[in-house]
Amino acid sequence: LACRIKMARLEELHSMSELDEVREEISAVALTEEMTGVASLGRLGLASSLNNLLGLMRPVFEKLKSIWQTASMPQITAELSALLEETRLLILFLGHLLTDDNEGETPVIPEFIIVSCKSDSNLTNNIATAVQLVMALAQLQAQKISWNPEDTILSPLLGATTLWFLNRWAPAYILPIDFSSSDGTPSSILAVWGEGDSAKQAVDFCTTLCLHYQCYWPLENQVQENASKLLLQLVKRGGTMRSLLLDSSSFQQMATLHCLTAGLRHGSPVSELENQIRIYASDFSIQMA
Repeated sequence: LACRIKMARLEELHSMSELDEVREEISAVALTEEMTGVASLGRLGLASSLNNLLGLMRPVFEKLKSIWQTASMPQITAELSALLEETRLLILFLGHLLTDDNEGETPVIPEFIIVSCKSDSNLTNNIATAVQLVMALAQLQAQKISWNPEDTILSPLLGATTLWFLNRWAPAYILPIDFSSSDGTPSSILAVWGEGDSAKQAVDFCTTLCLHYQCYWPLENQVQENASKLLLQLVKRGGTMRSLLLDSSSFQQMATLHCLTAGLRHGSPVSELENQIRIYASDFSIQMA
């Protein structure tokens, strides 16, 4: 994984041209196959793999956060582009390591993780730490978007990758379902986002992130597709998950915005939207880009 990340960094630093759409799609498929293979190998020694991954994630994420927290750059540099690609690959690998592709199936935590966490509470803590690192990074980018959606140091591709991770992680780990064979010993990973405030906070985070992307990056197709998919996957869990969604203030704002804008033309000026809000939702507070 470390070598693959270094390769990606060198490619970004020395690349002189952009890939066309077809070559870009082929490259994305190849990368997914690579990450799937590396993650399968990493699962053979999950605890050590996760420790090593955290060792790679912390300095890269902190460096990117430090850049984002400074003044905006006039344009993206090769160094920053390489850092963004490193970050994206680390999130992709974490997603393949901790989750399975549950498309068309009931999302569940992989059984080997449930079993491993029964006897290793430190592994559970590391999983929670890795997820929190991704959330913190996503939250910072969302805040930057709300201040300046056109900031060139921000990355829609990284935003789409973060949503891809959440789309695989959230339906499985929030209010998790345990289909594994049980020996009577509870697994600590099932309780991390399995009840009460922790589940509510995770759902609130997902809906708030989607709300930011829908308001400030409406023309970024990959971002919008992944945001919609994340919400749909959470809704499909039904029951308590739907109740948590309905209780989320961000989800309520999304529903209100939909009601306000459903009848507007795509080319409608901002003033028309503001007028709609004043007429039909005068008590609804939202910042407009």
